[in-house]
Amino acid sequence: MPVSEMWLTDIADRVGDDWPRLATALGLTEADVAHIGGTIDSRTQAHATINSWLCGGDRPTTHDELQRALRLIGRDDIVAHCMQMPFATDAGTDNAPVRPIPSTTSRTSFDSCT
Repeated sequence: MPVSEMWLTDIADRVGDDWPRLATALGLTEADVAHIGGTIDSRTQAHATINSWLCGGDRPTTHDELQRALRLIGRDDIVAHCMQMPFATDAGTDNAPVRPIPSTTSRTSFDSCT
């Protein structure tokens, strides 16, 4: 079930410089973090972190998992603001998979995993 790109962008914008901590909490590897930190523009590192998690394969990519990771890094403010909003384009459960929406609008948007 796809989520709203606006919703993911709002979360990423609020994560900001906490992206390395979020990456670790979401289970991204040290290599993923090094790649994002070394090759991705600083304005879009949080976006790249979330997209890497979404496209990561073995890790769970659910609403609950994202909320857990945000709480783990002390970003309850994001949980309070963003996670209570409708997150899916259609109704779903908190354990519904969170997937990126294919986009060609800009480098800051969430790309498809393909």
